[in-house]
Amino acid sequence: MDLAALSRYIPSVERALRASYARERRTAPATVRPFLEVNQEFTLRGGKRFRATLVLAGYHLATGRAPAPVLWAAAALEHFRAGC
Repeated sequence: MDLAALSRYIPSVERALRASYARERRTAPATVRPFLEVNQEFTLRGGKRFRATLVLAGYHLATGRAPAPVLWAAAALEHFRAGC
C-alpha cells in the first residue's frame, strides 16, 4: 500500500475527530463547550493529516494489513497536535 492509498483513510480519521468532539460536547459542562468548539474548528482546519498518515503507514508496515483498526489512534495524534 502506498502513501496515496493510505490517504483514502483520512476522511475516516476526520469523521473520528468529529465524533469525538460531538461525544465530548454532550457530556461537557456548558462553560467548557465554547472551548470545544474553538478546538474542533482548529483541529479540523485544512491540512495534510501527515501525522495521522504516519500512524496508518506504521500499522500497515508492521502488520501488512489495512490500517482501519488504528483510525482512532491516528485521530488521537491529531487531537494531541492541536493541543500543543
